[in-house]
Parts: sequence; C-alpha cells; structure tokens
Amino acid sequence: MLKKGKTEHHCRRIAFWDHKSGKTKEKLVYFLTNKFDIETDEVLGIYKRHWQIETLFKKLKQNFPFKYCYGGIVNSIKSNI
Repeated sequence: MLKKGKTEHHCRRIAFWDHKSGKTKEKLVYFLTNKFDIETDEVLGIYKRHWQIETLFKKLKQNFPFKYCYGGIVNSIKSNI
C-alpha cells in the first residue's frame, strides 16, 4: 500500500560553462547528482564518460541490427556483434 504525501529527494546541482561547445546556443549546462562527497570535476567526468558510452551504443544499434543484448560481459557483447 502506498502512502500519500510528498517524497523528498536531496540533490546537488552543478553548473558547467562549456567554452568549447559552439554547437548550441546555451553554453551553460546543468548536472544533477545525489553524490555530495565527490568533487565537481569528478561529477563532470562521470557525465562525460556516460555520454561517450551512450553514443557508442547508438552507433552499435545503427550499424548492427540486433534486438537484444544477451549479457553484460565483454565476451557476450562481442559474440552478439
């Protein structure tokens, strides 16, 4: 049974001014995290690596038409490709 009411979520907002990006009008980018014990640069690095992984999977899905990925280890991913 669910309780009615408000749920509180504590998060940290990090603003990053991207000097190198000329692709978008907005160069100020915001990131949200619930990690309060790590440095700002580390949060930005995590998001950067996350975006690189997302673009890798996008390219894989475009070039290799498999519907499912049957495992999370490197060898199973290689066998799917």
